[in-house]
Amino acid sequence: MIESIHEYDIPFTRRYLIDKEIIPLTTVEAEGDFINIKSKTPVLKAKRVEQF
Repeated sequence: MIESIHEYDIPFTRRYLIDKEIIPLTTVEAEGDFINIKSKTPVLKAKRVEQF
């Protein structure tokens, strides 16, 4: 039985989506600049994210 849930129990990525009101698996448009870091996928430093 779960007695309580605290904000620190929520993973950072999920907390970010909740705070920014982004719903996963929907179409979004982002504006920003790609940054040069070692990563398997391109990384965008977003200035604006809009959900459709």
